[in-house]
Amino acid sequence: MRVSIRWRHSRVAILVSDTPVIIDLERGTLLDDLFRLPFEFAVPDLLFRRELAGPLGDRLVALGLRVEELTAIELTRATTVRRERKELSTPDTFAFAIAECRGWPLLTGDGGLRRLAIECRVEFHGVLWICDQFENGGVPLPRLHAGLTVLSSHPRCLLPRCANASIDTQNSLAPVLENEFRGGERSARGCQVASAISMAGQK
Repeated sequence: MRVSIRWRHSRVAILVSDTPVIIDLERGTLLDDLFRLPFEFAVPDLLFRRELAGPLGDRLVALGLRVEELTAIELTRATTVRRERKELSTPDTFAFAIAECRGWPLLTGDGGLRRLAIECRVEFHGVLWICDQFENGGVPLPRLHAGLTVLSSHPRCLLPRCANASIDTQNSLAPVLENEFRGGERSARGCQVASAISMAGQK
């Protein structure tokens, strides 16, 4: 069943293709902060039903998450992508089709989906971009550092990692976050934020 929520038209829509990103932010107690940002976050209905339905999904919808159905054109595009890109899951292709057809940026940490987005010139962002937005939105750096430290310790966390880097309150998060790429290019602004977060955690 489609969730019906009125769009706040002044906000940019962001298509979330990775539920682990959302789960990571919940682990770091940063989920409420995500929905205070000046964006509308959305997921394909298939992804919602398979991976988010339940208490977490109910909470996300209450916070403002959109659950989007594909149009016939988008479904055809998703089917084509799934046939051509075996490494992508069906929810991945649904997310990509919506983002491409509607001109919405993707929020994803999946390498295969990012490569496709680059090839098709679809804008995408990752964890480091979220850190940028949190910092711009006024989330205190010590709290941001604490949240990222908690979520980075989980084995399934999508936070980029450096080889052999252990992350705790004594070790800097900057080298880890600096491995995040946006559109195939390193984010200088994001690296500055990462450094500030790390310094806040050492105070």
